[in-house]
Amino acid sequence: MNSAKDIQQWLEHLDAGDVLELAAGSGKFTNWIVSRLKDFHSWTYTDPDESILNKAREKFTDQRFSFVKTRAELLPFPNATFNTVIISRGLHHLSKLSGAIWEMIRVLKPSGNLIIHEMHADVLNEAQRNRHLWHHFRIELDQELGREHEPVFSKDELIRIFGNFPLSITAQFEYIPPDTFDPEERKKEYERDIMLLDAPALQKIFSEKLHQLFIRTKEHGIENQPYLFLVFRKTN
Repeated sequence: MNSAKDIQQWLEHLDAGDVLELAAGSGKFTNWIVSRLKDFHSWTYTDPDESILNKAREKFTDQRFSFVKTRAELLPFPNATFNTVIISRGLHHLSKLSGAIWEMIRVLKPSGNLIIHEMHADVLNEAQRNRHLWHHFRIELDQELGREHEPVFSKDELIRIFGNFPLSITAQFEYIPPDTFDPEERKKEYERDIMLLDAPALQKIFSEKLHQLFIRTKEHGIENQPYLFLVFRKTN
C-alpha cells in the first residue's frame, strides 16, 4: 500500500502541459493535484453540469483555467489537443465507458499521459466495507432516480479495462486518501432523495436499507476505501 506522499513525489516531476480534466465536479481533486504538479500550461476543466462549472469559475481564478460543459463520451476538442487527460472518481459514472476512453485517447497527444484516480471495490476491513456500502446505496438510489451511476470496479477490473486500448501503464499507486464522510449528514441527504422516489413501497424499501446501513456503521465504524492512481501513456 502506498501513501499520498508517494503520489505527490511522482507528480513533482510532471510538467503536465495542456491538461484536460473530465467530470471535475467540486474541484476537490483539481485543487489537490494542481498544487502538487511540477507545472502545467493550461487547464481545461469540464463537467456536464453548468452549475458546477459556475462554482468552479469562482474557485479557480488562475488565467490558465478554462471551463467547458461536456460529457466524456463526446468531447468537443480536436484530435491530439492535450498532453495530459485526468479523470478522478468518474469512471463508474460512465455508462458508455469504452466510448469515453476512446475519446480520452483521441484528444491526447502522442505519448500523452492519461491519469486515472478511482476507488476500487476490494475493501480491507469492515469499516472500509461500510464506506463501500454507503457508496453502493448511493448508486442504487441514483439508478432508481434515473441518474447515471454504475457499480465500482474491482482493482483487477480497473487495470484490465485499460489493457484493451493503445495505452501502456507507466505508474501505479494504491492508497487510502483521507475522508470527511459524515454518516449523520449523508443519512439526511439520502433521506431527502428517497422522498423523490415515485412509489411509496420503494421509499419504504430504501428507508429500511438506509436504517440498517446506519446501524452497521455505528457498530463497525467507517473508513475510506482504497483508491488506485494509475498513469497510462498513449502508445500511438
